[in-house]
Amino acid sequence: MAPGDAAYSVALDREGLTAFPALEEVERDGWFFRASGGLNRRVDSATVHNPDMASLGDRLRNVSAFYAERSQDSLVRVPALWPDFEFALAAQGWRRFRPCLVLERPLGDHAGPPAPGALKEVPLERWVSVLTAAGGVKPGNEAAFRAIQDRLSAPAHRFVWAGDDGEPRGAAMLVRTGQRAGLLNMIVHPQARGQGISRRIMEGLHGWARAQGLSGLWLQVFEENTPAIRLYRSEGWLFRYRYWYWEPII
Repeated sequence: MAPGDAAYSVALDREGLTAFPALEEVERDGWFFRASGGLNRRVDSATVHNPDMASLGDRLRNVSAFYAERSQDSLVRVPALWPDFEFALAAQGWRRFRPCLVLERPLGDHAGPPAPGALKEVPLERWVSVLTAAGGVKPGNEAAFRAIQDRLSAPAHRFVWAGDDGEPRGAAMLVRTGQRAGLLNMIVHPQARGQGISRRIMEGLHGWARAQGLSGLWLQVFEENTPAIRLYRSEGWLFRYRYWYWEPII
């Protein structure tokens, strides 16, 4: 497998499912049904890794039934790797929206410098507290978010970036998925934005990952978030693939 191949992208997408599990997960022949009570689209949608069109109508009816049983809207998440499959989805009366980019940061085989002292790995409770204070967890979602953290099976490393006064300014998490790690939940406190903290957090995470011997990092970002994408590209992140959410046209 190589970057650009559908198989490579699907493997990377599987890492994304592992790095942020849902509260409920059911696999049905390459379709991954995930539900978390409406926490967010990533964990409340059915991800497609098997673009078989022969039984597409039945599969979509299964999606609708699955989410109706949970009083949630039907939602499918599809990597943009199979144009014919997307045409078939549209023909079934579904529309795509909210594109998301998946980027990867190759790190090489050599170890690099450790993260700057301002970036510290912290226990789960401390990290959740900082993330919540910065607006990274919506009010009412705290219990579901914490439950997902408890379900993580892959090694997770949670970081807080503090200013010279010791006060936390930002947070991020890396979840190891083999030789790579996924960057999740990176946020800067609203009152500290515009000070270059996101770049410093990013550089610190790169250094930490190199010191751990990881070969690369990956992340997912909404395509509309152009400031974040500009930052990532300036830090050496490369586009791998795009995915869309799909919903039935009512």
